[in-house]
Amino acid sequence: RRLGKRAGGAAALLASAATSVARPMLAAKVVGAAVAVAAAGAAAFGLTLAFGAKYVRHPYPEVESSDGEAVILAGSYNPPHMGHLEMLRYLSKRHARVVAIIGVNPTKKYDVSPYQRQEILRAMLVETGLENVEVVVWGSIIFFYAHSIGAKVMYRGIRTWKDDSRAEKYLEFQNLFYQLLFRYWPIPTAYLQGAPELSGVSSTLLRKRLASGEDIADLVPQGCVEMVRRAYAPNA
Repeated sequence: RRLGKRAGGAAALLASAATSVARPMLAAKVVGAAVAVAAAGAAAFGLTLAFGAKYVRHPYPEVESSDGEAVILAGSYNPPHMGHLEMLRYLSKRHARVVAIIGVNPTKKYDVSPYQRQEILRAMLVETGLENVEVVVWGSIIFFYAHSIGAKVMYRGIRTWKDDSRAEKYLEFQNLFYQLLFRYWPIPTAYLQGAPELSGVSSTLLRKRLASGEDIADLVPQGCVEMVRRAYAPNA
């Protein structure tokens, strides 16, 4: 009996020692696995940021049919112009649903409200026949809205990669990082080059012409000239 008790005690002691050794080993393995997963995630994040974003150059690829997806193109549209419409025209052919988001920055003051800009852009879309493009005013983080409608891509309009890449990559980093922070699987960013022949067309140029009373018929659809003028230069 004594021998049995001693053997049992020794076995218990060995089991306890094995457990005390195994626990730190198991913890080390768990930590190692977590570090490996974090490293893989960081690597994937870095690769996505560096190489993942699609860049659609002008002239845009031919589109045979819509892919059935929803996408967004955010901007201030202050005011909207032919350059915006050219991008939206291409997106409307490629995707089933396009949402032009007029972002509201609370730190900026605009002479024309986002809701006036919304009505102007809607009128331009009607004139150009872009029936599957919607216009939304959004005062929060853009990717919140994108996720709410199941958007597959968040497009950014740029002049050229050379001109805009640094600032745009910074915004792309923020979009990816904060989506993960808010526990979203990130909606990717894609870049859409504006038509080179419209590279001189900008909201700034349009506002300058309006302020000086110059003609703007080459910058906006003909049927929307007076609507834009009334909103931006009511006394001109």
